[in-house]
Amino acid sequence: MNIDSASDKAEAGQGHGAPAKTPVPQSPAVHFFRLGPAVLGALLAVLLLLFKMLGISLRFQVLTLSGLYLSIGAQSVTYAVILTAIQFPRDLFVPNLKRLLRRPEVIVGGLALGFLFLKLLPLAFGISLLISVLVLFVVPPRKMREVLFPGLYLFVGLFTAFAYNVVAVTVRFTPDYDYVLQHADRFLLFGHSVSELSHRFAASVPLFVSESLLFWYALMFVQVGAVLMLCSTSVSRDYGMRFVSAILMAYLISVAIFFVFPTHSPYFTCVNHGSAHLPKAMLDIQEHFVQTATARFHGLRDPLGPEYYVSFPCMHISQPLIAMWFVRRWRRIFFVLSVVNAILAFAIVILEWHYLVDLLGGVVVATVALWLTERHNFSQRAPLVA
Repeated sequence: MNIDSASDKAEAGQGHGAPAKTPVPQSPAVHFFRLGPAVLGALLAVLLLLFKMLGISLRFQVLTLSGLYLSIGAQSVTYAVILTAIQFPRDLFVPNLKRLLRRPEVIVGGLALGFLFLKLLPLAFGISLLISVLVLFVVPPRKMREVLFPGLYLFVGLFTAFAYNVVAVTVRFTPDYDYVLQHADRFLLFGHSVSELSHRFAASVPLFVSESLLFWYALMFVQVGAVLMLCSTSVSRDYGMRFVSAILMAYLISVAIFFVFPTHSPYFTCVNHGSAHLPKAMLDIQEHFVQTATARFHGLRDPLGPEYYVSFPCMHISQPLIAMWFVRRWRRIFFVLSVVNAILAFAIVILEWHYLVDLLGGVVVATVALWLTERHNFSQRAPLVA
């Protein structure tokens, strides 16, 4: 979306809520995020030593991780386009759509690519990839460059967090403290457990309801990517870097807690989880996580893949809360994400991915991560956009 002209109008008092380039005050704390890449480099150096000491393979599943990141990236563009259409329909979305429709070569090329993508790729990924290609025709190259460094920072940071998570499960898989979380849940749920409620819910609704909630659960990663794009292109690259720093700080806290207080998800200990009326694809993934985590603790040293085992705190709620903090200047987007994440919180628990108390831990971790990375910016109110 070409936000230059809309930003100029907003700054002149003529815009209709376009994301004006608001100068960020240059306090010392604003530059905290600049330490992030250096800290990340140091953590990677320590990680290499830990992998060598533990005999974990220094190789990783390149195609799997790259393909997953590409898929999430393409879907994030679609998500960002939808959020832009909600927040800035007159200033950004409609004008750029008209600009595309006035270019017949783009329409013909888009139809050809759409046919090719939908023939060769899964439907959701094909549509997202097509939208990503079309966005290239309306977003200035310099705007796209604003996303590259924060995106790379996020990719390397997530890889590092997942790698430390593997180190943790290799040395601290047992003893686990799930019984503490189970007792807390029984208190919070008036004597019930997450597994019990999950299986009751799954048995009482059509399968497509659980499958829809699983899709909603997976969209969390796409939400993070979309917010990163909005922060980087609509405010500044530095603002996008601050967002990524807060996300990675939350991961650092989460993995550190796991080293001290190892916990697993409810499906790890649920004896009849495999027979529940839940989506088979999800059951297969969860079973794979159980087997891989157990095998890593007992000597498996396979290349690193997309695996994350930390139950408490729940990063699946920490990241959306951090995203909402960074989009608070855009009221419509903030409201939409509030609704989206309320449903996400329900999906996290009812699909047996996390204990209820994990979500509370995730809220605390998000708050602490924001305080550590943004505390000097708390008093600087973001300009609200209706």
